[in-house]
Amino acid sequence: MTKDEMAVGFSQGRRLIQEEWSAPDEIKAVDECIADGKCAVEDDWRYHDNFQCERRIVVGVKP
Repeated sequence: MTKDEMAVGFSQGRRLIQEEWSAPDEIKAVDECIADGKCAVEDDWRYHDNFQCERRIVVGVKP
């Protein structure tokens, strides 16, 4: 997913669960969206047994 596609989803108030093995450019894109105020971290990176990896939940911020 591109940063622009993410931004559209975030502008609609959508939520993204991002896992640690996401593509590095996707992690960077979400970090940039957070910095730009397009989304907010609901649950920061931490390990979850049911996912067997670290993940974070990011939620869209409607304008």
